[in-house]
Amino acid sequence: MRSSEMKQAVVEQAVEQTAAKNTVANKTVSKRDAELLDIRVALNPCDSERMPFDFTINPYRGCAFACRYCYARYTHEWLGLNGAEEFDKRVLVKKNFAAVLERDLARMRGTKRATRPTIAIGTATDPYQPLEHRYGLTRQALELLAEESGQGLSGLKVSITTKSDLVVRDIPILKRIAANNCLRVHLSLTTLDRDLARKLEPGAPSPRTRISAIATLARAGIAVDAFVMPIIMGLTDSEENLDALFGALAAAGVRTAVCEALFLRAPTRDVFFEFLNEELPDAAPLLEQRYHGNVYAPPIFVERLQARVRRLRRKWQLLGPLKTIDPARAVTRESAREASYGSSPAHSPLRYRGHSLQSSSKSKLGDVRPTGGVRSRETRVPSSSIPSRRTPRPPREDAPGTRQLGFGFGEESQE
Repeated sequence: MRSSEMKQAVVEQAVEQTAAKNTVANKTVSKRDAELLDIRVALNPCDSERMPFDFTINPYRGCAFACRYCYARYTHEWLGLNGAEEFDKRVLVKKNFAAVLERDLARMRGTKRATRPTIAIGTATDPYQPLEHRYGLTRQALELLAEESGQGLSGLKVSITTKSDLVVRDIPILKRIAANNCLRVHLSLTTLDRDLARKLEPGAPSPRTRISAIATLARAGIAVDAFVMPIIMGLTDSEENLDALFGALAAAGVRTAVCEALFLRAPTRDVFFEFLNEELPDAAPLLEQRYHGNVYAPPIFVERLQARVRRLRRKWQLLGPLKTIDPARAVTRESAREASYGSSPAHSPLRYRGHSLQSSSKSKLGDVRPTGGVRSRETRVPSSSIPSRRTPRPPREDAPGTRQLGFGFGEESQE
């Protein structure tokens, strides 16, 4: 039995054990039970020239960290699930993940993309969320990348984005990858205020835990950056908050801090404002007013925020990316491919700059089978869900409100 098949058997056994433990009198009692998802693609090509990577890897679908502002909630709709209500409650395990990824990497050998490919791990889910403790799919992916880097794939550029300190578990494997490739770990953090972080990111590790993880990675010689995003008007955008955060990041060993303002698409928009009105009612009126009819933050706010960030980066000697992209577009193609729908749509169902996908709990793209997890139909994407083939105009680099998400492989600036 091959190593990938052995790993697959372990995952299936763990899923069965979890289901048995969480079932009482034929009723599932956990809100975050693991469900199986069959996939056909694990290494998802990214064809957009705006993206700073060639492939994405997401070992899970959904995320138990339950961040109120997470833009990836819409990806559950590709599976016929409700992104607003089920993204953090029904996290899906890709049961054949290791075998499919091993096959995808083997297929890439000898192709044009086999030379210095850029691979982003964690664009639509957190690869180190709690389920990783049991199933270890992210670790399996890293092991395969470490093995493949010396067997036909040269000069890999690998980035990992996470909020979890579990990433330090894999430092030995990260070192193996970094020995012959370019590797960067991005820790996401927006505030040092523990109480505020717990409300915004109820399932994620505390800010101090993440700072400690950054320091551990830096001491181990792993290149580690900070994703200070999203910065939320009236909550995390103050000089005091950002100054303290940048100082802690610099002391921990961060070299680059990537920042961006909050943007809200459906179904995340409804989730976020419902949360505000229930738990942070004083902040709700301002944000509802400023984001009324808008996906992005007001340009005047973004301009002032950029000036503040530049000033604090200089103070703490941190770098920032020069390129600007829209992070949500990084996962749209993958969402169509990896769920085994057959052929993916030619264009993303998310339109660019202000036009959002409507939230719906009744999708025609897949079906939910309670006893067997989530299985996806092989069906063509309805033409009504595909936007115009007209290519959106790329944003100006200096335009207020443009995205500022980098993955650590482009140019950097001291600003």
